[in-house]
Amino acid sequence: MNRRSFGLFGLLTLGLVASSSVADAQRVDRDFTVVNHTGDTITHLYVSPSNQTAWGPDQLGSGVIANNASHHLLFRPTNYRGQCVFDVRVTIDGHNNDVHGVNLCTLTSITFNGEDGHISYTAR
Repeated sequence: MNRRSFGLFGLLTLGLVASSSVADAQRVDRDFTVVNHTGDTITHLYVSPSNQTAWGPDQLGSGVIANNASHHLLFRPTNYRGQCVFDVRVTIDGHNNDVHGVNLCTLTSITFNGEDGHISYTAR
């Protein structure tokens, strides 16, 4: 294989890998489970792309996530094809707690924990 053919082969291979990654991001459901270990009830759950300034609708509707309970969110944002990085907001005891830059194409759960009035999270 001469140098020019090798370069063309490399470009074609790179193009196939890039288009495959884009196709995967468009195909992947962004469903995830929210686990509440805060000691209080999660009353609201919002999800929006990280590049947006406005939050989407409350994903819990009239529901809540009690302490030590979980909620599996079927989150299929058809308007955001190719978007994987989102922000998540939960409201606990009237206070908003935000998680920024969560890759919903790769994780399956976000656990909110509470200790001494401080809310932390773990994404898996």
